[in-house]
Amino acid sequence: IYENARLENPHISRGTVYRNLNFLAESGAIQKIVVPNGADHFDSTLETHYHFNCSVCGKMFDVPRNVTLEIHNAVEEMQKQGFSIEGHNLIFTGICPECRKKYNQALKDYLKANLDKLCKTCQERFEKNPLRILDCKVDKDNEILKNAPTTIEYLNDESKERFDKVKEYLDL
Repeated sequence: IYENARLENPHISRGTVYRNLNFLAESGAIQKIVVPNGADHFDSTLETHYHFNCSVCGKMFDVPRNVTLEIHNAVEEMQKQGFSIEGHNLIFTGICPECRKKYNQALKDYLKANLDKLCKTCQERFEKNPLRILDCKVDKDNEILKNAPTTIEYLNDESKERFDKVKEYLDL
């Protein structure tokens, strides 16, 4: 949001943008989504819905409505039982299709040179779902996988910064 605002007004400060977003959220014009251990997101969709946050690129996606409806029904059932629900948030985390595709390709590029050395199951998984190769229990395959690319290598700048802070706190 800040980068887009700077296109319109190159002198606008980050503080001004986020103060105004918070004001709009407090007034009910937009929704503020607090992401644990991440940057807050703002959403113009005010009806109850849920989100998916990609742990690699940091993008936020809306969850399909049928999932939302099931959770909404569960909330209504709890209210019928006497619970007073004042609010709820649900954020799914994982890897979005775009980041998964990039990581899958990097993994396949790495494994291609050793494909003939992998067990038969891993060779089949290579085309269907290369991420499943990482679950292999065969010792010789695990040796090959030791130097495979990791998802950490595909973090966006914000996630890298957060990860580095965690490592710093843990003295790693």
